[in-house]
Amino acid sequence: MSQHDPFVLYALVERAREGDEEAFSELVRQHRGRMLIWADQVVRHPVKAEDIVQEALIVTLKQMNSLKEPSRFLPWLRTIVRNQALMSIRGGKHMREILIGGGDDGEDSPHENPMFDELQPNDPERNAIGIVALEEIERLFSRLGEREKAVVELHSIAGLSIPEAAERLKMKRGAVYTALSRARTKLNEARFEIEVERYISARRKRGRPANVVMDKLKYWGFASAYNTMAATMTIAIAAMGKDNVSLSDVMGATGHAFRIQVTPDIGLSSPYAYNWMQAGLDGFGRLGYSAAIYGGAGVFIQQPEMLTEAMDAIFESLEQGVPVIAWHLSNAEFGLITGFNDHERCWLVMDTSAFGKKLPYDRLGRLYPDSEWCIFIPRRNRTTYLPMSLSDTLKEAAGHIRGERGGESGLSFAGGRDAYRVWLDALEHKSLTEPLSVAYNSAVIAEARAHAERFLHRLIMPDLLKGRQAEALPSITHVYQLYRRISGAWRAISALFPLPYGADPAAPGSSERAAQLLERALSTELEAADVLEEAAYRLSLR
Repeated sequence: MSQHDPFVLYALVERAREGDEEAFSELVRQHRGRMLIWADQVVRHPVKAEDIVQEALIVTLKQMNSLKEPSRFLPWLRTIVRNQALMSIRGGKHMREILIGGGDDGEDSPHENPMFDELQPNDPERNAIGIVALEEIERLFSRLGEREKAVVELHSIAGLSIPEAAERLKMKRGAVYTALSRARTKLNEARFEIEVERYISARRKRGRPANVVMDKLKYWGFASAYNTMAATMTIAIAAMGKDNVSLSDVMGATGHAFRIQVTPDIGLSSPYAYNWMQAGLDGFGRLGYSAAIYGGAGVFIQQPEMLTEAMDAIFESLEQGVPVIAWHLSNAEFGLITGFNDHERCWLVMDTSAFGKKLPYDRLGRLYPDSEWCIFIPRRNRTTYLPMSLSDTLKEAAGHIRGERGGESGLSFAGGRDAYRVWLDALEHKSLTEPLSVAYNSAVIAEARAHAERFLHRLIMPDLLKGRQAEALPSITHVYQLYRRISGAWRAISALFPLPYGADPAAPGSSERAAQLLERALSTELEAADVLEEAAYRLSLR
């Protein structure tokens, strides 16, 4: 198994936290090279980087129990290394002195800076390191205007309050807040740009390819699919050499075919109100693949290291001819990274609205200030689609119907039968006011149930289930018939509220008819949940 496999890493970290020396040694073996790179990025000196890594390993060993989330091991480890590196070249107190300059007179004379007094006497190595640190700071500050620099120096570095900084600079408090906000935004953008530039420079030195383009992916074959996660997974699996996996197969394996969830207002975000990470992991696993995942629903990139950490795996996948699935490459949906160009510092991306679009390296996961961050990097197949995987799929489908899988993403939404009740309550009280939202949600669920019907129909094809597993065939046939009825009900609901403009969901006639169809679909789905569990049980028998 690859060391990039999130399950492998999670297991190693868990064992190391429990005091397993062998697991800790394996973590060190896998990540020591990265630690050296991280340290060298700060101190720019290979020998010094070695010393820093040794110190960082001691800290890591002592603090393993403090790591609350094993899935965050790599960012946590990188923070330890960078902190050790920074402490090796300057004490914490010196950072403020470097940024402020000489003193209260505002002059920037290096000769008056205590940091320079410490560096200059007889230590050329430390002097060189200090100069590099200063150059980095100056590079960041060069992005700021004069007013912004002054505000940052007084408030963020010297520690003056907003009123004190305003008085010192003869500015209004509102103007100080505005300048500080702009400065923070600019500094944050500069940090990402600088870190990514360093990463690409190191990559070029290692002789890695500068350009990869996948121009034979056929996204348009799935452009009409509402579920863009399933569509992109289907394309990625085909790129790995398994083009007989259908969109319905992926919808079933991920649970999307059986999922229904809505936000309280049945808004446009409802179809994506689920745990992206878990759905992707489950789907790839049940289809015989694995995936490295970065981010997830409700996760935002806060540090450049979160991006560069993922870039290693992204480049590796693209160089092997496997596209990478990512959220919000152009629109608020899943799309594909299909190549890169080091010379232009950009990814090549596509989704339902764009093909071959160029996205700057440092904007990945950060297209907009409130962009969520989620990357799926598929791994080539390990196994085939097994009956036990199918048993898990059907059991989970029953859980989706009963709402047992709801709430896992931490978002405010109702799932399964509770989602039906939100629909029914809204129709009864005539509280639905957005025709487009109602039409879109209806279309998404109708599409999902159509895939559920096709997924189950495939399972009853001759010779698919053999031996003891064939005992599940009557149950699967029964649940297939139920989903034909459910799919028909949702097709009728969607017809009542057609896209692109929808129809008034509170209008007499259509709301009553929709409520009748929903009641029928709900009772049939609850019956299907029992049959799905029976089929799952029979499939699990040895």
